[in-house]
Amino acid sequence: MKVVLINPSDLRFQGTFKGGVVRGLPLGLAYIAAFLEKEHEVKAIDLSVQDVDLQKFFSEYYPDIIGITATSASFPDGLRIAELAKSIVPNSKVVFGGSHVSALPLEIVKHNAIDIVVCGEGEITMQEICNGKNLSEIDGIVYKENGKVIQNNPRKLIEDLNTIPFPARHLFDVFAYPHHPLGKRKPHVSIIISRGCPYHCIYCSKKVFGRTYRMRSPENVCDEIEYLIKKYGIKELQIIDDSFTLDKNRAITVLKEIVRRKLDITWITPNGTRADTVDEELAYWMKESGCHFVFFGVETGSEKVMKNIRKTYKLAQIEDAVKNCKKVGIGVGGFFMFGLPGETPEDAKKTIDFAKKLNLDACAFHPIVALPGTELYEMYKEKGFIKDDDTSKYFWHTYPTVGTDTLSRDEIFYWYKKAHREFYLAPKYILRKILSMKSWQDVKNNVNGLKAVLHTQ
Repeated sequence: MKVVLINPSDLRFQGTFKGGVVRGLPLGLAYIAAFLEKEHEVKAIDLSVQDVDLQKFFSEYYPDIIGITATSASFPDGLRIAELAKSIVPNSKVVFGGSHVSALPLEIVKHNAIDIVVCGEGEITMQEICNGKNLSEIDGIVYKENGKVIQNNPRKLIEDLNTIPFPARHLFDVFAYPHHPLGKRKPHVSIIISRGCPYHCIYCSKKVFGRTYRMRSPENVCDEIEYLIKKYGIKELQIIDDSFTLDKNRAITVLKEIVRRKLDITWITPNGTRADTVDEELAYWMKESGCHFVFFGVETGSEKVMKNIRKTYKLAQIEDAVKNCKKVGIGVGGFFMFGLPGETPEDAKKTIDFAKKLNLDACAFHPIVALPGTELYEMYKEKGFIKDDDTSKYFWHTYPTVGTDTLSRDEIFYWYKKAHREFYLAPKYILRKILSMKSWQDVKNNVNGLKAVLHTQ
């Protein structure tokens, strides 16, 4: 089979947003490609970093199967690609996967240009599709047959992550992806060490990796790191797990193996991680193994709102985690959201005050986005809080798509902008950043950070 795997673009990678957004190699597609390339001819296209004439490509390559991944924000572009593909290669099979379509498979598959929707982890499912297995026998898909929509049994999660081949990064331009603004060394790549999260935060979707936490062995992880160092000269990792530090003891075994092998890498957690497990011991091994910056999902400075979103730890535990990291020399950032259930102007002010109290090195403040597949989405949809159903705007850097009974859209946007001003333009913060700059890379990172802040105003 001739297969092409495509990562669509979205508003984050276009126009005024383009310079301020971190882009990473789509590891989900790279993992699927690793399963397919031994038996099939596989190509990969990432439109977040590539400018490709798709009409010409489809006409010349004429693929049998077109796999498209989609977040909520990128789905509109993904659908455009599917429609273009069908107009040129009408007999091809168009397969969609990813978080957005896994949440809304019965709705998504009704589009004429989409033949199959893959729900959940896609590696084995796509392998079976490409190998020609009868669709009725493939778990984890929704498809159309004779005009009828059919939903098969769910796909079981892959229990042993060590059985999964390393991602086929060679099908992408590894060096085309901009470094994270807080990155320290180049070249860099993203890596996944664990999958799943057992917690029930109402704003987070578990439709792809599920609630079962699974972790790769220290040996398997470090074998991949050694491979990346030898093949690409990698010096920095971006660990993009849902929560790498969820299982403290297993995380420490990975970090000790990095130290034992004397792997010359640094690393950060750009997607955030849990704070309640980061005690002094874990912070020590994080630093020893090369960690120089970590983000925590703080979300709010209000204990009341924390309960509303089912965060299972206290603000005091976040304070402890920040102190533990700073004590060993790890920079700390926090993620915060405005527009959460029950949040009032007083709660929003508490969030800004708490962010400043933590003495963080960076903060990412966002208007809440109620993503399909989350409990928050169902709650806000039922209450009529979702004011804009254009999913291309379902990301963190736009005017709010929701307004609640305690904060209007204008008020959410006001607190979003006010938080950036009060945190980043505080004289104390500016002085601390100036004094901490030790290289031109530090200067560049801070300039990029300032641009991102100004973009919010």
